This record gives sequence, structure tokens and C-alpha cells, in this order.
Amino acid sequence: MIWVTDAEYIENYTLLITFNDNVKRLVDLQNELNEGIFIALKDKEYFRKFHISANTVEWENGADFAPEFLRLLSETKAVPALNRMQGATGSRMNLADQPTPCAV
Repeated sequence: MIWVTDAEYIENYTLLITFNDNVKRLVDLQNELNEGIFIALKDKEYFRKFHISANTVEWENGADFAPEFLRLLSETKAVPALNRMQGATGSRMNLADQPTPCAV
């Protein structure tokens, strides 16, 4: 079972999520905010006001994403912010932190 232990706002609609196995992944949620309760998260100031609750990221209006969905999303989407972060800091991520390709 996977769950979120920490999350940090990066930019736009991207969060750096830490999972219970200590893997950190960038998750871009921009394309997930187009329906229902998630529309409120399009307001970037509101989007930034999240907390960890029930083992995932949650917002004041009750919007949340299953940790498994966040992990899958981080593995299947290329996030340009990752490249900018690595270039700006000059640091390298551990191989364990790299997304694993999924067979489709």
C-alpha cells in the first residue's frame, strides 16, 4: 500500500510528493482540475493551500487524489519542472527517484 507522507508546492499546478517508501516525485495536476470539486483548485492561491490528510494531499473543500493515482500520474507524465529544478541546482536525483516506464 502506498501513501503520501509529505508534499511541497513547486510551481503552477505541480507538487513534489514524498511517498511512504521515501520516493519523491513531481506531480503535475493541471489536467486533472477540469471537473467537479477540482475546478476550485484552478485558483493557484487556493491550490497552494493543501495539507496531508488521510494519507494523501487534500484541500479545504475536501478535494483529494488517491495516492496510487498521484504515483501513477508521476510515472506517466513528463514534468518540465523536474528538468528546470535539476539544472538550477546542479544536483542529480538517485535512480530510485526516477520515474519507471510503464508498459501500455
